[in-house]
Amino acid sequence: MIRCARIREKKKKEYPSIPSKAAHDGFAVMVQVKAPSQAAGSTPLDLVAVLDVSGSMAGPKLEEVKRAMGLVVDSLGARDRLSVVAFSDDARRVVPPTRMSGDGKAAARLAVESLVAAGSTNIRAGLDEAAKVLEECQHDGDVAGVILLSDGYDNYSACRRSLLHRNNPTDDYSDLLPPYLVLDKGWRGTPVHTFAWGSDHDEEALHGISAATGGTFSFIENHASIQDALPPCVGGLRSAWVSVGELYADEERRFLFFFDVQSTDDADYDSHTERLFKVSCEYMDMATGQVISVRPADEYTEVLRTLDGAPEAAPSMEVERERLRVEAAEDVALAHAAAERVA
Repeated sequence: MIRCARIREKKKKEYPSIPSKAAHDGFAVMVQVKAPSQAAGSTPLDLVAVLDVSGSMAGPKLEEVKRAMGLVVDSLGARDRLSVVAFSDDARRVVPPTRMSGDGKAAARLAVESLVAAGSTNIRAGLDEAAKVLEECQHDGDVAGVILLSDGYDNYSACRRSLLHRNNPTDDYSDLLPPYLVLDKGWRGTPVHTFAWGSDHDEEALHGISAATGGTFSFIENHASIQDALPPCVGGLRSAWVSVGELYADEERRFLFFFDVQSTDDADYDSHTERLFKVSCEYMDMATGQVISVRPADEYTEVLRTLDGAPEAAPSMEVERERLRVEAAEDVALAHAAAERVA
């Protein structure tokens, strides 16, 4: 069984490298996943940090958040974009969507350092503002994610949820989430990765938020651990996960992914190549119950961006054949749909 396969397996791609000024719409990458024998650079990121600055965050907690956000800023590249939303009684954008160039990073650090804790906790207001930020940025096509940090209960929705709980003991916490962020049958939505700080946090609500959006939940036990938790989460936002389901021994499946690759000036690069994609795989061995990571050689798991002037390799015929199969299947499906409409 492939459990949430972080796709890192042998794959084929149209070209092993792409000149930096070349643009490809629908660049095809074929991922091939095979179960073991029975015997045996990156995409630009749009990040919204939603930070609780209610009165309970005053003192050491807020200072640690500021230091942790400094590490997050340091981890972002020049093409990544950061927005910071602070919430207490209401929400406000402390940092509007800003590319993390040298000037952008400096401005973000100053804005975070200016945060002051006061008021009560209105998680919904913070997430509403985050959704607005993402809706404004969605046309750019970058990878998007939200990190939400809170140490308390939402004071604005808790009373209403308590009344609803009397009639329906199963709380879904949908009142804390704007529809734009919620997964729609597993296909749409922006993951909200929640961080619960201290013993007074609302674990059920933060769990509900992360589950409804396809994000993760983390418990921050002490002040120092937040600096170890936030930056790795941000790094993981660039990853795409595909769950393959169960595979029999030696069973083999192929997946064709299409990416839109934008052209970029050579001046943006410090070296001759940049990694555009990298692939890996994790699966559970049903016989042992162990989770096994598969990391093949780099030449099978990455697509590189090269400077203009470098020779462009010939496209893969195997990927092209798979692309033609997909196009033929889509044409057949359209023909069937048209025939049914006529009938």
